[in-house]
Amino acid sequence: MQAKALSALLFVYLVTYLVDAFYPSSAGRGVMLAAMAGVHAIAYGKMKRASRYVSAVLTVVGTALLVVSGASAGDWVAAMLNNASIISLLLAVSLFTIPLHFERYHEVLCTSLPRLARSPFQFYAVSLGFTSALTSLLNVGGLPFVYNLLKDVAGKYPAGAVEKSLIRGISANMLWSPAFISVAIVMQYAGLTWFEMLPGGAALAVATFAVALAFGAVEFAGRGQEDGEGTDGRLAVMMGKLFLQLAVLSVVISLLQYFTRKSALVTVPLVSFAGPLLLALLFSRLGVYRARLREYFKVSLPNAYGEMILFTAFGFCGYALGLTDVKHYIVPVIEYLGFDSPLTLIPLITFLTAFPCLFGLHPFLTISTLAIALPPGSVALTPVQMAGALTMGYVAYANMSPFSIISLVVVSLTRGDPIAASFRQNWAFTVAATLAGTAVLTYLPL
Repeated sequence: MQAKALSALLFVYLVTYLVDAFYPSSAGRGVMLAAMAGVHAIAYGKMKRASRYVSAVLTVVGTALLVVSGASAGDWVAAMLNNASIISLLLAVSLFTIPLHFERYHEVLCTSLPRLARSPFQFYAVSLGFTSALTSLLNVGGLPFVYNLLKDVAGKYPAGAVEKSLIRGISANMLWSPAFISVAIVMQYAGLTWFEMLPGGAALAVATFAVALAFGAVEFAGRGQEDGEGTDGRLAVMMGKLFLQLAVLSVVISLLQYFTRKSALVTVPLVSFAGPLLLALLFSRLGVYRARLREYFKVSLPNAYGEMILFTAFGFCGYALGLTDVKHYIVPVIEYLGFDSPLTLIPLITFLTAFPCLFGLHPFLTISTLAIALPPGSVALTPVQMAGALTMGYVAYANMSPFSIISLVVVSLTRGDPIAASFRQNWAFTVAATLAGTAVLTYLPL
């Protein structure tokens, strides 16, 4: 019964947010607040202890800041709904995995893809490329799919190959894809649209992927054994269908954003519902779509209460922080230390975003604090350079922190050591990718 109530409340919140994005009203905000209050009442006690404490602390701190700042009633409402767009993205993005069930992709790819990897580096490169391609829209939902394709042959190759390829493959997408929370947070706090972020994000993604390939060539050098077996003849057809579906979803997101002039934080949740339905109609898979949609409402959506509660607290505290004088202190300190060019500021902001998060802090707080403290024109960075530095900081956290959702998902699949899978295996790669990204943001005309 609680699961049905949570599913209904979260769906009401999501739909009301989308309607309010086109037709804003106080009634819509009231419905969202009521749904949010209902979720808190039902599910707060069910959260993991650490998340519960973090949410409580952020709410208390945010309340204190709002009181001290003399916030108006409108500010209190805005603070409570500050992260509505990000929460809606988190609630909806898992729907993009529905097209994976339209064909027997897993069976064919599981048979064929490992045969493409006949050396340690080829195995790493295949894993890296397929991870990057699939997770571009599927987010972390694509990681179990890729892992299951390659786990049967992973034992023949050096330890860490799977973990490195999964983490590094998805990290490139975190720099540009509108389906990722890293891009959503930066868009919200840097005040940029996805189209404005896309050129810089895509360039950073290419640089990150190239660095990942270069590291793999060094880490997994060596010859493999020849395998006489060929790939399944259906591989090309299946790959074509799968990537065509992903391309259709990407085009629909872009067109919807272009014609509606709405942020990707609005269009991505919309397409997460409409896109798989469109594909189901095109490929005559309505029965599969209905079955997976029922599973979404019964399983995925009601279990997303933790994301709503936690990110409501993040947004509440972040909004309250923006009403304080914190912005007046950070800029003079940066100037005093001599950070006055993109070549020095970009690595500094990346470090300030990521370093506190290695010890359990969420990058939402560091990104929101830095974006508030360093508004456009306050330091020698363009808005695109600032956004790139913040997203690189989020990626550095995702690569190196054992607490990041990316590391936790990968470790849950490989049964590896969280610290080894994150910091030990990826710190050098992360530093090199940050330096490459700094060069891209500094010297390319973005």
